[in-house]
Amino acid sequence: DPPEEEFDLVAMPLTQGGEAELSRDLMQSAYQQLRLGGQMITTVDNPRDTWLRGEMQRLFDKVTHQAGQGGMIYSGTKRGPLKKFKEFRSEFKFRDGDCLISVITRPGVFSHRRLDTGARALMEAMEIQPGQRVLDLGCGAGVLSLAATLRAPDVQLLAIDANTRAIECTKQNAALNGIETLSTKLNASAQIDEEGTFDIVLANPPYYSSYRISEIFLKGARRALRPGGQVLLVTKSTEWYEENMSKPFRDVTAIRSRDYTVMKGVRR
Repeated sequence: DPPEEEFDLVAMPLTQGGEAELSRDLMQSAYQQLRLGGQMITTVDNPRDTWLRGEMQRLFDKVTHQAGQGGMIYSGTKRGPLKKFKEFRSEFKFRDGDCLISVITRPGVFSHRRLDTGARALMEAMEIQPGQRVLDLGCGAGVLSLAATLRAPDVQLLAIDANTRAIECTKQNAALNGIETLSTKLNASAQIDEEGTFDIVLANPPYYSSYRISEIFLKGARRALRPGGQVLLVTKSTEWYEENMSKPFRDVTAIRSRDYTVMKGVRR
């Protein structure tokens, strides 16, 4: 999000494969931080673009455009307040056992506006005991963190994500649900300070990264867990995990749930 101060110029490069709702959210926020007479310049790597042009026209009365090398450049000057504010934040609730959990999400955070089915499968497979230390790798809006913390008394949970919005949402959601034993850390490499002290590591890795993020999560889980601690990761394809979990973990098992598989292993 832009800083809460006025700017004379906002330059925003976008990609045609980017998340549309996140782009709209960022553009609206940037418009609000422009002073009157300030200029916004946006670019997109699509020479046949019509989408970004339309979005700029929603914000500005007059939009100029110019073809660039491999894309389009648009600019507009702020002449007045935002015509119509759109709320991009979303709140939903889900039930885990006897707990009704409230969640706030934002564009750019994994599974915006809904509970991911893979996360639900992981919730059904995890067993949380009182007083355990739990690590949530790639926490997103914190749905797994919230459910795990509320499963048993005195659970201490650390939620990690590389996305600042995800960390913001997780903090808000902990407060929204009255949770005081959940802490967060902004980190892209699954690094923690207290290695070898966690009882359980939970992860719902993205599928688009050719397992690079899954590899980071597995290495991070091994560092974080005490001997005998458990890692649980949810996936739709098990082959890579079956090949790569057996060395750092023992008793690797696959638990089918809701068209997903939860891979479970015990730290050697």
